[in-house]
Amino acid sequence: MFVPLESLKVSRANVRRVVREEDVKKLMENILRHGLLNPLIVRREDGYYGVVCGRLRLEALRRLKEAYPERFEELFPNGVPVTVKELDDREAMLLSLSENLRQNTMTRDEVGAALEILEKRFGMSREEISRELQLVGEELERAIKLWEAVKAAEKTIKPPRPGRPRKKREGEEKISRTAVATLASVSRALYRKGVIDDPERFTEKLAEMSRGLSTKEIQILSDRLRKNPDVVRDERRLKNVIEDIKRREMVERIVALRKDLVERITELSRKHKKTFDEMLNLVIERGLEQLYR
Repeated sequence: MFVPLESLKVSRANVRRVVREEDVKKLMENILRHGLLNPLIVRREDGYYGVVCGRLRLEALRRLKEAYPERFEELFPNGVPVTVKELDDREAMLLSLSENLRQNTMTRDEVGAALEILEKRFGMSREEISRELQLVGEELERAIKLWEAVKAAEKTIKPPRPGRPRKKREGEEKISRTAVATLASVSRALYRKGVIDDPERFTEKLAEMSRGLSTKEIQILSDRLRKNPDVVRDERRLKNVIEDIKRREMVERIVALRKDLVERITELSRKHKKTFDEMLNLVIERGLEQLYR
């Protein structure tokens, strides 16, 4: 079956909460070259077709139509291929979660959030969920614990307030849900290494110390703490690391890099044990120094 792109929206039962821009762009380019290899799995929702499986594909198709409208029409003259299924919310969520787990495209906090809904809204036991999704008990517990850490941190960072929402005070910074999940994840890693005793409390503390950092900068902080976990034993050193990241003031930009350059920078990052972003910034910095001489 084929339907217009405008008739598709993300299903309320779709469990994907985070779709990375780089993944959307990469898939869009793949569709440009090879077409859409797998139809989206959808169900009827409120006059639309809700995408149960295929949120990343949906975002890539939207980007493709916006950037290359003529090519989009060539590839999809009759509309987007979909498979329509009759699913209730519980069945749709299980299907969405199952596919994303199989493809390993979700963070653990996303998995934990979906598992909590299955438990609390649909009354499924952890044994039922494990059986349906073929998750072993330990994986299930890890996902739920991480999600509980994220929720605990969010309560501290953005406490609920009754009545009208208050205005944001000057200088006050919010932290994104993705950033909280990143901090919760690194806290669990530090706990497993025996560097901290209470991952939930440390997530809250780290989130408070990280106010003002962008999501990308928090990812950089997370990478640094994973590489040098002993930093967290000394609060002064930890503050210095965060201040260093703040001084550098990272700005996110979506750019297209030549494939050969990406490969060379990737090779350098492995050689010097740096992230791709760190090495790219270093290469640009050195290049600018040469150009301005």
